Amino acid sequence: MEYRLREDEARRLRENKAETSTAVWSRQSTDAAAATFLRAGCSPLKVSSTPAMIAMTVWLCQRLLWLFRPLFLTPGFARMSLLLPATMAGDPAFSPELFAIIIGMLADDLETRRSCALVSRSFHDFARIFSRLQVGPRVDQEHDICRLCELLEGSPAFAMGVESLRVCSRVYTQRNKLTPRSWLMEADLGRCLSVLVSLTRLCIVTDGNYLSWHNDISVANRNSIQVILPALTCLDLCGVGDFPLTILSYCSALRSLILNDVNFDHNPEPDPTVAIDRGSRIQLQHLSLKLRIFSGLPQFVNWIASPESPVDISCLRSLEFTVDSPMNHSLLQRLLNASSRSLRRLCVKNCPLFMQKRHELDLHKFPHLHTLCLDMHLNDSPQGNHFRLLSISNFVFPPQLLALDLGLSTPDERIKVAEHLADADGVLAPLPFKTVTITLLLRAWPEKYDKEKLIDVFDEFVPVMPLLPSKLGRTGALRILESLPLETSNLD
Repeated sequence: MEYRLREDEARRLRENKAETSTAVWSRQSTDAAAATFLRAGCSPLKVSSTPAMIAMTVWLCQRLLWLFRPLFLTPGFARMSLLLPATMAGDPAFSPELFAIIIGMLADDLETRRSCALVSRSFHDFARIFSRLQVGPRVDQEHDICRLCELLEGSPAFAMGVESLRVCSRVYTQRNKLTPRSWLMEADLGRCLSVLVSLTRLCIVTDGNYLSWHNDISVANRNSIQVILPALTCLDLCGVGDFPLTILSYCSALRSLILNDVNFDHNPEPDPTVAIDRGSRIQLQHLSLKLRIFSGLPQFVNWIASPESPVDISCLRSLEFTVDSPMNHSLLQRLLNASSRSLRRLCVKNCPLFMQKRHELDLHKFPHLHTLCLDMHLNDSPQGNHFRLLSISNFVFPPQLLALDLGLSTPDERIKVAEHLADADGVLAPLPFKTVTITLLLRAWPEKYDKEKLIDVFDEFVPVMPLLPSKLGRTGALRILESLPLETSNLD
């Protein structure tokens, strides 16, 4: 009898212990439950206890929801993401770095990044909605630079997330009495720049007349800009006049330089505070030039290609060059020769100006070059267009096959476009390209198009191009795309 009582008591203790274990399982996070079973050497799919099966079922559902989470990037689906369990954040199906790379490719697509920001806290951080700011004169003065400074000073976290600043001197209406000169003479850029501790890109843009560096920007603002130059990795100037090239000596971290319609100070005064270490020159990787032959281009090329220049272009990976005269040829070739060992991508805009044999560009000693981008405008002259297309062959190509990205802008209708492509087919087929992508910009000038919004028109135009598909061979080696026009609101 005593033995039976002890046996009954032991059974009740085991039942109480099982109930206690069930309560503990109900309080545990599902990820912790899965980890417990895995550490014990048990498979999550071979668990017999009911609490564990429930926990493991929820755990697997969470993983499936995370796997299909990228489908919820639209604002409507983004609200559904609130239903996703928070425990997924600690152990996602894919690494956060992968999502950061994908969303980082949407830098110029603000609408999509806004949708991504609604998915989760981590997606919000990856989207960096407020990483780019633009400041400039306004009509109503409701959102002036003083209020921007107050916002940045009152929210250090917001200010820390700003990586790019665009200073625009555009005047928005004819009634605006605030001129670009008075704005940049009176605005306190130093107050704004002092709180942007993560700033790595600075863009100064003006519409219309040149913005004189010395006469239209106050001394205080010039000094404030000079203070942040060592932290910049990208400098973008458009419409700036009398710019002293010695200023670039301060940009020790500069990797990308964009100069659009800029002219330079012909008699820059040397700065005694800048000591250039020839062993640590600025390692420029991307250079984009749209300069005029008679107002800045020769001076800049002579400066940057000189051995005494603080900027080293021998490690340049990408070069974009807009041609405005056949006399650009020797200057472009000089830049190419200085970067031949490292250049991977070359973009020549308005290349038909190099039609003659003496304007041939020599690329045969470019071992790492893999992409050639060419842009040209075609008109209603069939003979003239043929010679423009023939300019594509005016290169001495390297031994390796290249990828060609050809942009064709034309005001012609589609039936004429088909004739242009038939002509291009005969020109391109003998050339050493492994892939060819043709982007059509129809019935408008290129700047009125968004090259990111493309549609595939391969099936429409490939019948008039029998040679290229046969020569390239593999499927997808030839692509024909059409660029969609921007909305009117986006052109302002």
